[in-house]
Amino acid sequence: MEKLTENNQIIKINMDNLEQSASQVALKKLLAEKWRVIACVPVDDNGTPTIVMILAPPLEMLRVDFPMYPMIVDIIHILLLGSIFGLLLLG
Repeated sequence: MEKLTENNQIIKINMDNLEQSASQVALKKLLAEKWRVIACVPVDDNGTPTIVMILAPPLEMLRVDFPMYPMIVDIIHILLLGSIFGLLLLG
């Protein structure tokens, strides 16, 4: 189960007026920004059937920044090709 944080947003959707409630600007904005729905809870809000949606912020993409990798691969290739060339010259 996902840990609730204070960054989550709560949106109420009135089931009696579903079309208008689901068209809320706040809900559309969060979904456009790729917020994730982590829970939908049906509740009785003073006699009105309501769905409470809990949205979590978008996941950040994992980015690995290792600028030495291409250079290390090139050095390994040079060593391997150099050793093969040396063996051919000596052998």
